[in-house]
Formats: sequence, structure tokens, C-alpha cells
Amino acid sequence: MKTTMKLAIATISSMLLFSSMNIAAEAAPSPIVKDIAVKTAAAKALIAKEKMEKEEMDRLDKILEKNPDDTYCVYVSNDKSKKSGMEFFYMGASSPEFNTYADYMKKASTLKGTVLQQPSVMPEEYTFAKGKLHGEIDQQFQKELKAEAKKKGKEVYSKKYNWSKADSIKLEYTNGENNLILIC
Repeated sequence: MKTTMKLAIATISSMLLFSSMNIAAEAAPSPIVKDIAVKTAAAKALIAKEKMEKEEMDRLDKILEKNPDDTYCVYVSNDKSKKSGMEFFYMGASSPEFNTYADYMKKASTLKGTVLQQPSVMPEEYTFAKGKLHGEIDQQFQKELKAEAKKKGKEVYSKKYNWSKADSIKLEYTNGENNLILIC
């Protein structure tokens, strides 16, 4: 074989070798590009979830304008976004405040468990200033709401919550200068 022939075969072989290396390099994306694609997808999922959450809150705001005494539990899935945060939050009257003892008793009389009563022996100069109830958070209700949301394939899901027990009660009386606060 002549030198020219050997040189031509070597050149063609080199070209084939380098072109196959180039094809292999183009087929496998670089780790940086892959990382950017993953982060972009996660960011898009997070933005979509936040949009769904805002839409659900707006929807509940409209309902609560008509029925301000209602309470809604909202479930927000952290599964797809891998974002840690509150899975549940409440909207509406989960902690109602009262300006009169009669209004407080109207709600308190519907509750199970301990309810604070106005003390029978109280200095005359003290009058009812305000009352506040905080509804009990029912873990079982939250589990059921989460299961229902997953069954329906929803990342943001809400349901009306009828709380029947108070987690805490605060009654405040005042005489103008001093306050008497009862907490249960």
C-alpha cells in the first residue's frame, strides 16, 4: 500500500471517529441544561399552583361575602411542588369576635364542650367589652379533605367546615381603666 492510500484511510477513519464523538456529545444534554430544565418545570408548577390557590381564595371570598359566619378549610398539596408549607388553612369565621355578650352566647350555645359564662359575681362597674372564640381544628376532617382532594386529583381543594367545639375562648370586661380577661 502506498503512503498516499494509508494517509487517506487514516484521514477518513479520523473523520468518522470525530464525527461519531460529536453525535454522542450532542445526544447527551449537559448537566447544566438538564438542571435548568428541571428548575424551569418546577417553577412553572409552583406558579400554576399559586394561581390555583389564589383563584380558590377569590372564589371563597365571594362565598364568604354572602355568608360571613361560614368557615372553609383549604387544602394545598405540596406533593408536586415539593415546597414545604402549610397544607391547610382556614378562611371565614374560624375565630369570630363578638361585641356583645348576647352575640357571644348565641354562638357559644351551639358548641359542645366547655363554654365560658358571664360571672355571676362581678363588680358593677365592669361591662362586657368583647369576646372571641377560636374553633377547634379537627385533624380527622383534614385527613378526609386531603384524601378527597387526592381522589379528585386536585392540588388546591376546599370544603365547608362546621366546627362544633371551641379550642379557646376569651371574654374581656372593662371598667374604663382596667380590664378583666377570662380565658378558657
